[in-house]
Amino acid sequence: MIKHCYKPKISIIMPFRNCAKTLRKSISSCLNQSLKDIELIVLNDCSDDDGACIVKELASLDSRLVFINNTERLGIFASRNLGLLSARSELVMFVDADDVLCEKACEICFNVALEFSDVDLFCFEAFVQRSKKKLFYKIKQDKIYERDEFLNFLSRQKHFYHSVWAKLFRKKNALKALSCVNMNENLNYAEDLLFYYLNLICANKFFCSKEVIYTYCFNENGVFNSNDESILNENIKHKAKVLDIFKKNSKKDRTAFSKLLLFIQMQDLKDLKFRLKKIQKRLSFLDKFLLKLRRKRRKRILRTYKKN
Repeated sequence: MIKHCYKPKISIIMPFRNCAKTLRKSISSCLNQSLKDIELIVLNDCSDDDGACIVKELASLDSRLVFINNTERLGIFASRNLGLLSARSELVMFVDADDVLCEKACEICFNVALEFSDVDLFCFEAFVQRSKKKLFYKIKQDKIYERDEFLNFLSRQKHFYHSVWAKLFRKKNALKALSCVNMNENLNYAEDLLFYYLNLICANKFFCSKEVIYTYCFNENGVFNSNDESILNENIKHKAKVLDIFKKNSKKDRTAFSKLLLFIQMQDLKDLKFRLKKIQKRLSFLDKFLLKLRRKRRKRILRTYKKN
């Protein structure tokens, strides 16, 4: 690991596994920021490709890049948390190894953090890149929210802003949020939602901005769309683990948002199990009937929340 002699204004954390094809572009977008006083912590979670060699090469050219090479596979959740513990700045951002930061992202984040020193968590707009590039969240205005107001706002959105990207966290708040779970939990699925949810229930004030700071590069052939049985089984296992954590925390956090989130995660887990059965050709008439009922119920409940 490379030692730094300065304290960065923002720490960017990027865990990766087998992302050699996109890694160089993602790292370059972080290092080529208009705000130069940053550090980029890149964590290799036991990749099988040339990713580690790429990071070592780039680290030799820029001392702001800190390379951590996991000696055992920790998973994305634990790797991110290791990066968080290693961060030297109080302000922290997360970037996926196949996505891109906009050039002024860190500058925008640092300035709003200075302006709104009492805000715990900052959410920004992002592009999603598929065949075309378009806005992801469609945030209409810059606004500060108190916690209950923000949760009500999220309940009415198409997306719950559940990713860790396109956000700015305060390190001390994030560590406090993680204190109620095992930070070394090996998770590669639903880990974004878990980290974000824990920060939601611990934060008091939020800032939403229509400034675009991130491009999410959607991969049609990625693991989340995979029909590989081993990947689906791992996905089901990890999402079930996250769901158990939600259930335990929902006893303390009895907001309508927590109940809605718990309901949606339960439905998503059932949908994954349905997919697995379909691939294995084990679907029964009852499975198909229950799927239709579940989808109708989900639409009805979501419609109720959006009207409130």
